[in-house]
Amino acid sequence: FALIYRKEVTKGHLHSTTFFNVGIATFFSLLFYFTSGLFATFYKDQNLDLLIKVNSLNFFVRAFGLTSLFMLQKKMKFKELCITEVSANFISSAFAIYWAIMGWGVWAYIWSYIMMAVLNAMGYMYFNRDSVSLVGKFSKKDVTDLFSYGVGQTLNRFVHGFLNNNAGVNFLVAKIMPMYIVGIFDRTYRIVLLPV
Repeated sequence: FALIYRKEVTKGHLHSTTFFNVGIATFFSLLFYFTSGLFATFYKDQNLDLLIKVNSLNFFVRAFGLTSLFMLQKKMKFKELCITEVSANFISSAFAIYWAIMGWGVWAYIWSYIMMAVLNAMGYMYFNRDSVSLVGKFSKKDVTDLFSYGVGQTLNRFVHGFLNNNAGVNFLVAKIMPMYIVGIFDRTYRIVLLPV
């Protein structure tokens, strides 16, 4: 978010932000990977152990597109954002339905969610290819320039996302309902959010 807020953004800010995002995402991917057994115990379902480990890839994959996403928002390229997100949602949903019909069960949801993250990251990077690349140097100074504003916005978005964007509801519904119901509930919620 700090990239959106800052008037002048240098290549150093872009490279450092990308490296920082990938670093934080790697931390959370590994955190969920190594604590997946705790979630499986909490939900009394040992199948969750592997599901959470595979799904932890989402943190890592999404990090590659975040800098491009913020720059597209900064440049107000909402058409490109819409094309990317609607296409990714439609394609991943179509595959989820196909895989579910083929008997993949909850794996249809997990792999479609990873597919959506990959497609979104690719789309953001494609539409912002002129200003963001994965090649560059990390600079602590550039991250520090952005950190004071960005950390507050990131925490705000995390709390908002958990409470209002279905993540918190899924967390609770999963405790009392079978996992396939949570998958249907989440996919339906995402389809409802698609623009008409």
